[in-house]
Amino acid sequence: MKMWLARLRISVAADLTTSLPKWVQRQLDRSPELRRQYASVLALDRSLRQPLPVNTPSLLHSRIMQAVRAERSRPAATASHLGWRWLTAPAGAVVILLGLLCLTRPAREGHAPAVGPALTALDLGRQLTQTVPIAAVQPLTEEWLRVNRDLEGTARFLLASMP
Repeated sequence: MKMWLARLRISVAADLTTSLPKWVQRQLDRSPELRRQYASVLALDRSLRQPLPVNTPSLLHSRIMQAVRAERSRPAATASHLGWRWLTAPAGAVVILLGLLCLTRPAREGHAPAVGPALTALDLGRQLTQTVPIAAVQPLTEEWLRVNRDLEGTARFLLASMP
């Protein structure tokens, strides 16, 4: 864990071009692996900061400038178009509230309840779980027990590996 933290601190220090904290410097002095990583991070940082030698086509600059001018000349969004954007959130909230109101309102006589199909599906699900034979579900239960055992073993291993 300390090694990982030191590596992260080395990378951050290279990004910010600051000096390393004393505890990271002490770890660098003790660990050849960290010294190699520090050298590779510095080399990578140096190479990324240098401009690339690129041969650009002569028309590239003019095409980029034409695209910039075309974008500037495009008319901006009008205020009337932007005025309606705020309406979508309240309209969505009203639709959701009306839907909830229809679902929670008691059914009138002669009318089918709005939640009838949902209740039927829930009842079928409950009946299915009660009538499925144990033999059909037993292999899944055993597999979940194995998965839980593996997870517990992994947790014990990780806790034992921490300094």
